[in-house]
Amino acid sequence: MTNGTPGDGRLSKNEKRDAAREKARLLREEQKKKDRRTRFILQGSIILGLFNLIPIPPLDGGTILFSYLPPRTAWQWRPVLTQYGFFLIILLILPLFGNASILGRVIVPIVDAVYGVLVG
Repeated sequence: MTNGTPGDGRLSKNEKRDAAREKARLLREEQKKKDRRTRFILQGSIILGLFNLIPIPPLDGGTILFSYLPPRTAWQWRPVLTQYGFFLIILLILPLFGNASILGRVIVPIVDAVYGVLVG
């Protein structure tokens, strides 16, 4: 097997091997980018789903909460939570203690657990 002379358009064995390695490296990098994007989208979906289950009336969790409460208790608490629910959600989101919010401290471990179950 002959190596090509410079300028004749043929690649040597080492050049072919190096080109194949470079192609494989680029494919691995592209796969890592896709994996990160998929993880980001999946974790975002889990976060939104869990956030929506918070038992405060503007969210679906509030409806679930009131469906399980006795009618009299639900009737008493619904106006209060409906009126101040938005402010409660903001308080849960704001980082009040150091650099993490109350909601973040609760939801992040749950998101990690759900992600682990889904992805493995």
